[in-house]
Amino acid sequence: MCNFTKKMEILKDISIITNSAVDPSELTFNSLKLGDPISSLNENIITGGPFANWYHTNIGITYKVDESENVIEVLLKDELTTKLNINQKGQIESHFGGSLSIENKGGYTYYFYPNRSMVLSWKNETNELQGIYIGKNTIKETCYSIGDFLDKYFEFKSLEPDTRNWNVKSLKGNKPRYIRLLRLNSFIKAFGLGEELGDFLNYSFVKKLKPESATEIKDDIKQFALSNERLKERWEYDSERLNSPRNYQMIIQQFLRFIEQMNKTLKFNNTWLEASTLTSQYSINKTQNVLKSIDTDALDDIKRILCNLIDPEKRKFTKSQLVNNFGFPNEDLEAIDMNNY
Repeated sequence: MCNFTKKMEILKDISIITNSAVDPSELTFNSLKLGDPISSLNENIITGGPFANWYHTNIGITYKVDESENVIEVLLKDELTTKLNINQKGQIESHFGGSLSIENKGGYTYYFYPNRSMVLSWKNETNELQGIYIGKNTIKETCYSIGDFLDKYFEFKSLEPDTRNWNVKSLKGNKPRYIRLLRLNSFIKAFGLGEELGDFLNYSFVKKLKPESATEIKDDIKQFALSNERLKERWEYDSERLNSPRNYQMIIQQFLRFIEQMNKTLKFNNTWLEASTLTSQYSINKTQNVLKSIDTDALDDIKRILCNLIDPEKRKFTKSQLVNNFGFPNEDLEAIDMNNY
């Protein structure tokens, strides 16, 4: 391993960051290290901020600070990154080495190097390196839970309500829905719910649920039953049967239907782009007041119970794990939606 000086100044040699042996905490950015107070920076180079805790400068470095005004992250902008002579996306990993994961989202491609506290951002529209984030990175790998799967399931169902079209052949010509279907199929495999979305619709996964899946909901049912004199005897009769998760299929079906209906109801006024007339504003106001009275916390609790029943392990998968192991398409869905608007 090479011997490095205690302080390595980015402004003198930005290529230092391409060396995987370099400790980010030893780098200096115009003499500032991560953890130093922003007040140590020459005020003459600051051009604005703090904007969302970021200070902008005229030297190609933007500094992010915490509540104590200490630097926790820096963004090296194109004024500096052009010196690396990276002109093609394929050159990134040849310069920096293999990344842990790559994500396409929001018009950018992100390369994650968590062991080096670094994220590289490539702007796809202009085909250039947009910036290099070093430190307590704001940009994180996308991570999915079973709750995210349910959200995307309901979204897909609202876009394509006809279940006969929930197959690759039918949706091949509709890229936004096709990509969403492939992603849902990936979730289905990752969470052990089957091989494709149809398996979720058939509730075939219920038979495979482990006994611990029912622990929370069984306790909730017990509390409900024992609080009602009429239902106490029923609890004694049914409690043993409730040890098997297979007996919860009806609850899963009901909760899914209820959450779907409530999601539609809560979005009742979302179709309005503009309401200029008095009558339209009046109707929106009256209906919105009713929607505001809905107990969304109770709705969230139903979703939480449902999620814990389907996935008691509360697993989370990064996008890269889904891409590498479960066939998750890594296309930029936001860009696809914009191109097909």
